[in-house]
Amino acid sequence: MQSDRLNLTNFRKAIKSFDKALKAYKKDSENDLIRDACIKRFEYCYFLSINMIKRHLKLAEELPSEIDHMNLQDTIRLAYRVGMIPNSWDKWRKYRDNRAATAHGYDEDQAEDVAADLHQFYTEIKTILNNLSRIHET
Repeated sequence: MQSDRLNLTNFRKAIKSFDKALKAYKKDSENDLIRDACIKRFEYCYFLSINMIKRHLKLAEELPSEIDHMNLQDTIRLAYRVGMIPNSWDKWRKYRDNRAATAHGYDEDQAEDVAADLHQFYTEIKTILNNLSRIHET
């Protein structure tokens, strides 16, 4: 039997860890080790955020099996349409591209480009966590 509540513990811990790295990077933005730690934490948070979005949609939608067959673009658009996330595919495409760029190789210029978008992504996932907490922990 599937619970109608999401366990947000790991998602919350990942976001907290990401926040900690971002704060350290803000204090020392020339430190490439901290930047790279932020990028790794971004990758993990990206993965978890997609999973949390899908899990929530499966619980909330009338036909949960359809969520499994949706591509990422349609999943994000649905999540945006139902008010779960603050930005739609236009922003999430950038997040996906950033994740792909960092997961499949390393380039100093790419790392700098990805690092420039990390705070925006952090704001996005904090909103997701807040929305999910309101729904699944009350």
